[in-house]
Amino acid sequence: MAEIPNSWAPPATAPGSGARSARTKRTEHSSSHSSEAGEFQVSNVRFRTAAPPAFPLPIQTAWNHPACQLIRTALGSKLERGVAEIVSRSNIKLKYPEDPAQIVFRYVEGEEESTGQPTVVVIARWDEACGPEWERTVIEAKRFVDGAKVAATGKLDHLDIGVELIAPELTRTKFVSYIPETESTKALAVDWEAIRAKVSRILGANPATKGKVTSIALFKLGSSDEDRDKNPLTVYISVSYDSPEARWSPVIKEIQRHLDSYPYGLTVHIEHNAVGSSPYESFDLLLKPLTDERLKRKQGLEFHTTREYKTRVELGEDISPATYLTADSGEKFMPRIGTLGCWVEIKMKGFSEWTKFALTNYHVVRSALEGFQVGEQNGCTFTLPPADGSDLWKADHCGIGPKAVRFCSQPVQMEHPCRSMHWFSVQFTENEIDEIPDGVPEKKALGDYLRKIKVFFGDGHQAFGTIFAASGYRRRTPRNGRLDWALIQPVGEHRVGQNILPTRSEWNAKKFLVSLPRYQQRQQQGDPPILQQPPSQGLRSTPNGAFMYNIGATTGLDRGRFSHFKARVAVEEDRHVMSAMGTARYESEESIYVQFAWRRSENLMADSGSVVFDQESRAVGMLFRGHRAQQAAGFWAYFTPIEDIFEDIKLFMGKAITDIRIAV
Repeated sequence: MAEIPNSWAPPATAPGSGARSARTKRTEHSSSHSSEAGEFQVSNVRFRTAAPPAFPLPIQTAWNHPACQLIRTALGSKLERGVAEIVSRSNIKLKYPEDPAQIVFRYVEGEEESTGQPTVVVIARWDEACGPEWERTVIEAKRFVDGAKVAATGKLDHLDIGVELIAPELTRTKFVSYIPETESTKALAVDWEAIRAKVSRILGANPATKGKVTSIALFKLGSSDEDRDKNPLTVYISVSYDSPEARWSPVIKEIQRHLDSYPYGLTVHIEHNAVGSSPYESFDLLLKPLTDERLKRKQGLEFHTTREYKTRVELGEDISPATYLTADSGEKFMPRIGTLGCWVEIKMKGFSEWTKFALTNYHVVRSALEGFQVGEQNGCTFTLPPADGSDLWKADHCGIGPKAVRFCSQPVQMEHPCRSMHWFSVQFTENEIDEIPDGVPEKKALGDYLRKIKVFFGDGHQAFGTIFAASGYRRRTPRNGRLDWALIQPVGEHRVGQNILPTRSEWNAKKFLVSLPRYQQRQQQGDPPILQQPPSQGLRSTPNGAFMYNIGATTGLDRGRFSHFKARVAVEEDRHVMSAMGTARYESEESIYVQFAWRRSENLMADSGSVVFDQESRAVGMLFRGHRAQQAAGFWAYFTPIEDIFEDIKLFMGKAITDIRIAV
C-alpha cells in the first residue's frame, strides 16, 4: 500500500487550554452497533468512515508498532484478508486493488502512543453517494475483526482494533500555489472580498462552524505537482478542532452553491487546522535526551551542531527570551525561538542621531513577561492565556511603551544565540566527543569548541537586549490587519549587526536556480547587498505573483510568490484579548505569499518576525505566522506590510519619536 495518510505531518492546532482535548477528541459518531466484543460506534464523514470513530486528521501512522506485531503473531494476515474480502463484495472502488488492506497503528502525534489503536486501513475512491455503503461495509468489517479478536482466546482482549475506510483525497500530497495571471483577473480581485465575506457569513450561521473558523483563503490547491496551474482554484477554509466534522456537509453544499454562482470555477475545501501553531513539542523539555530522532528533527530546523558564536547579531538570526518556562506540571521547558527581522533606526525626539533597534514580532518576546503560562497534557505542551492582571495580560491588552501601564516586574532580556539552540550544540558535541577515541585530533578540536561556547554563555555574552516597545494584541492596521511587532534595544553597540542579505552564492547553494533577488549593490564595489528601504507606494506597487523572500531562524533562505487575495485569519493566541471586541475584530485581513518548499510546523513558528523583501531587496513586510494545509508540500505565510508597522510604531509611541526607517 503506497499511501497511508499523514505519517509525516506534525499536527497543526490552536494552542490553548482546551486545544489538546479537542485535538484528541474522536469524530462524532453517526451510529452505534454491537459485535462479539461488545458495543462500538461508527463515524461517517466526507472521505472517511471508521469504527471506532476516527481522530481528526492529521494523525501519525506506525507500521511496525508492537500492537500490530502482536496481532500478526496471533492471527497472521487474517484481518487484512478478511476485511479485503468484505470490501470486495461491495461496490466500493479500491485505490490499490492488489494490496487493499493494511494493519497499522494510528495515534495523535505529540500524544502518548497508548492513546492510539491498531487499525485496518483501506484506501478507496469516494463519491458523494457512497457514504451509506461505506458505513455498512465498515460495520461488517468491524464485526469480523472483533470476532477474530475474540477467537484469539485472550491474546488480544486488551486491544480495540479499528477499521478505517479513507479516500485518496485525505492521503495524497497536495500542492499549493499562487493564482497565475491567466486566472487572477480584475473581476476576481474585485469579487473576492464579497465572496470571502459571504463564505464567512455562511460559516457563522451554522452551529458546527460558528466561532470556529481559523482562516479563509484563496489559491490553487490540488494533487498536480508538475503543472500546479492545473490544480483547482480553491477557497480554503480551516476550522478549529472542536468543530464537529460530521456536521460540515450542509455547510460545504451551501458554500459550493454560492461559489458556483460565479464564473471562476471555484471549489471549496474545509479541514481542521490552525494558523501557524504546532503544539507538537512547542516547548522543548529542558533536560531531554538527544535521541537520533530528535537530532534529525533539530538539524531539519537549522539547529547547527558546530555554529560559530558571534558578537554581532544579524538579520535573520535566532532570538528568544533569556529564561526557562515552567509548565503547570512543574516541568521546565525552553522558550520558543523567533527571528530578528531586521535592524531599524528611530529618530527620538530631542536627539539628532538615529538610534538602532531590532525589529521582530511581539509574540516572539511574550514569554519574557511575567504571567506567561505553559500547559502540558499527555506529553505535549502548549501556550495558555496569561494570568489575569499579570504583566503579560497588561502587555497583551495595552502594549509596551510610553502609554502602557506600569509592570510589576522587569521583563527578562532577549538573547542570541538562544538557549535551546545552545544546549542542542552542547549535547551534540558532548556525544560526539564521547564517541571519538583519545588521541584523535578531532576530539581535541571539538573539546576546544565545546569550552568556547560554554564560556560564551557562562560569561553572559548571549545577552542581546531588552524590550523597548511592543504592540500587544489589540492593535490593527487601517485595513483590519494584525499588528504584531516589538522593538528590542541592544545591550550595547557591540551587539548591533547589519541588514546584510545573502550573497548570490548562498542563494545558489539553496538550489534556487531561478527567481534570485536582483540585488542593488552598495556603492563600494564588492560589498555584500543590504536590505533597502520599502517601496514608496508599499504593497500597492507589488504585482500579483511577484517573488518575495525571507530569512528565518529555522528555515534560512526561502522564497515564494505574493498574492493579491487577502486571507481572513483568526489567531487563537489573540482570543483572550479580542473576544471582548467581537468576532469582527478577532478576525483580521492578511496579506499572504505562497512559499514553495515543504516545512515542518516548527519552522513556521520559529520564522516569526522575519522580514519579507522583494526582488529589489526592499523590505515589504514582516512575517508573523505560517500556515500549511494537511498533506500539503508547500505553505503560505501571513505578513504585515512594513509601512503599516512603521506607521503604527510612530502612532503608538506618540511624540517620543519623529521618524523610523530601515537601518543603513
